[in-house]
Amino acid sequence: MSSNPDFVQYIADQCSSAGEITTKKMFGDYGIYCNGIIFGLICDNCFYVKPTEAGRRVLRELMPRPPYKGAKDYFFIEDVDDRDYLTQLVRETIKELHNPKKGKKKILIRPIKKEEYLLLEDFLYEAIFIPDGVMPPPKEIIYQPELQVYISDFGNREGDMGIVAEVEGKVVGACWVRIMNDYGHVDDSTPSFAISLLKEYRNKGIGTALMKDMLKRLTDHGYQRASLAVQKTNYAVKMYQSVGFEIIEEKDEEYIMLWRIMK
Repeated sequence: MSSNPDFVQYIADQCSSAGEITTKKMFGDYGIYCNGIIFGLICDNCFYVKPTEAGRRVLRELMPRPPYKGAKDYFFIEDVDDRDYLTQLVRETIKELHNPKKGKKKILIRPIKKEEYLLLEDFLYEAIFIPDGVMPPPKEIIYQPELQVYISDFGNREGDMGIVAEVEGKVVGACWVRIMNDYGHVDDSTPSFAISLLKEYRNKGIGTALMKDMLKRLTDHGYQRASLAVQKTNYAVKMYQSVGFEIIEEKDEEYIMLWRIMK
């Protein structure tokens, strides 16, 4: 479904205080520009803004999602009726897009080294989903048995596999799998996923890149399925679906999701 021209014009009018706003039809939907710089998309009567750190600071609610199938996450903007809010968001976004940081940092995805296995403790803690307004638990929570299954004796079991994302020599994310009786367990031959990024490196496409890389490695090793568990309110649900995971079971607070190899 393409966007209604009236909705497109409404969004343009709402953003008009930020500068000269124009729209351009693209593949059935619309790109939206401010002073000649594209800063967002209007797809299926929804408004999406390019993700920037400056824009993130303005957002009232962070809702990353792809504007169309196969796209990278943009900021989905639900509140399109507050003109002042949209003006500030567009101005800050354009400011960063117009003055990008020098040299985009290269992301290296590689197998985890044995001496880095201890880092999984930190990333396991970072993987704990904490809803807005809830105090983070103490780090000692990772030593509970139901969490230790993810990292205990990692690397010494058949099927243990891990990769990391590295930026300028710093490990900023990790994705690892093992066959274990965890929250996402489906059977004794299906690896379960764990993935985590440092906060400042989230919503930059690194998590998706890690997932795709690990799924390829699993395929190369002959696995045809993989599973995970995720809180229903975790925005990562959309990311998991974008790489091929499907919800197979719904519990009180979480989904069990399964990826199957494409045949």
